[in-house]
Amino acid sequence: MKNGNILGIILLVLLTMIFCSQERNYAPSVEEQLESLKNKVNLTEEQVQKIKPIIEERNDKMRELRKNFEGERSEIRESMMNIRQKADDKIKDILTTEQVEKYNEFLEEQRNNRRRSR
Repeated sequence: MKNGNILGIILLVLLTMIFCSQERNYAPSVEEQLESLKNKVNLTEEQVQKIKPIIEERNDKMRELRKNFEGERSEIRESMMNIRQKADDKIKDILTTEQVEKYNEFLEEQRNNRRRSR
């Protein structure tokens, strides 16, 4: 009976650790990112269809960079910032002037959220 309880506790601790590590590394899907952007910036369906491949490409490049990068943390950070900036510029080309203002506010919120989560 005691062995069963100990095994149960160990299993519970392991599952909790796995869940917590996954939660910390959670990255929103392309669809979740688009939905958030759509709501914040009031995108049309046509804009959503044009922006989706830009977000997919950005995510793919960043995933590949994390996977293959060997070097200083500052170098990967700079590379990621460049990838984000290029994607942001492409997205802004699709938006109206009013939407660009809202998008800039959205980006600032995202930056603040990333800073808080560190």
